[in-house]
Amino acid sequence: MRRVAPRLLIVAALLGACMPQCVVAQAPSGGSGIPQRESAKLPVGAKAIFKPTEADLGSSGRAIVLLYRPENVSTSFRGSVAFRSGPNAGHSAELPAPYEADGVWELTPTSVFGMASKKGKPSVVVLYRALRLGTGEAPVRAGYVYGWSDSQWVIDDPLTEKLVGAATPAAARSRLGR
Repeated sequence: MRRVAPRLLIVAALLGACMPQCVVAQAPSGGSGIPQRESAKLPVGAKAIFKPTEADLGSSGRAIVLLYRPENVSTSFRGSVAFRSGPNAGHSAELPAPYEADGVWELTPTSVFGMASKKGKPSVVVLYRALRLGTGEAPVRAGYVYGWSDSQWVIDDPLTEKLVGAATPAAARSRLGR
């Protein structure tokens, strides 16, 4: 095992549906150093591009968020979220791909955090720096809000639009009214 953050580890695993095709991010349980069964999937050949992050999703519990670049993606990102506690504990699901075209925009995640929506549903926020390749334009700050709906993550377009220009979690929370 390799240490990547005080409470998070990247481990090679042969777990459930993941079998030998994935590497997973897991959080140790209760300080014992024994990984819990919840895992955020990192496909084989993918490269983690942001430290695995534990997100507080309010009454929906806590989750591990892992952002990565698949082997066939060069400038964008993908993500996997594993619920550690709450009503969805043990469930893992992929985040939808960003809208920006791979190879046209370089997206560099800068912050990941969780929150509950005004309706109490979990949301994951990914802030990033976006650079339009080959234009010489200055990078912009933006983000995505992923909402949990019908056992899957979806992009919340109205909230995502509010994150254009948000560079910090505090600025993002302010724009989102949280």
